[in-house]
Amino acid sequence: MENASAFDPLGDVSLVVENTLLIVAEDEEPQATQNQDLYDENLFTTSTNEILLRPGSAHGVALLQSDEVVQERLVDWFVDLWL
Repeated sequence: MENASAFDPLGDVSLVVENTLLIVAEDEEPQATQNQDLYDENLFTTSTNEILLRPGSAHGVALLQSDEVVQERLVDWFVDLWL
């Protein structure tokens, strides 16, 4: 698509692609509310969408390195999608 800003998945069903969303965040980080809003307002709603909120305030690589539940869920999520 030449102009991504013109993408309207609700206006042209030929443009809709099946997507899935996994949001991983810690509930005390500054973006926690934004993460929940992003999940709630996701246009590409599928049964595979998931939000995983963990206790704490780590973000990004620190979260991935420190939380075994997150590490395991990410691997399982990819396996569930493509196998």
